[in-house]
Amino acid sequence: PVSRRRLEQKFRENLGMTPSELITRMRVEKAKGLLEAEPPQSLTGIATECGFTDLRNFRLTFRRVTSQSPADYRLTQSVSPLDKSTATPHKGSP
Repeated sequence: PVSRRRLEQKFRENLGMTPSELITRMRVEKAKGLLEAEPPQSLTGIATECGFTDLRNFRLTFRRVTSQSPADYRLTQSVSPLDKSTATPHKGSP
C-alpha cells in the first residue's frame, strides 16, 4: 500500500499540486461556470452545488484562487462585448 504522504508527493511531482488543491481548483472552476450562467443562481446555491461547506468558505476560497470575490467575478463576466453586427464601423473601413 502507498502512504498518503507518498501519494501526495507523487501527485505534486506530476501535477504541481496536492489532491486537495486540485479538488479546490475544480470546485472553483465549476463555480465560475455557474456564476456565468443565465439565469443567475444565488451564491449560496452555487456554494452548495460546488461542495463548499458554507457561503463564507466559498467566498474566501474563491477569492484566494481567483483574486476576486464571486460577486465581482460575476459582474466582470456579465459585461459582454459589443456584438460585431451592431458595431459602428470606423471611417475608411469597408
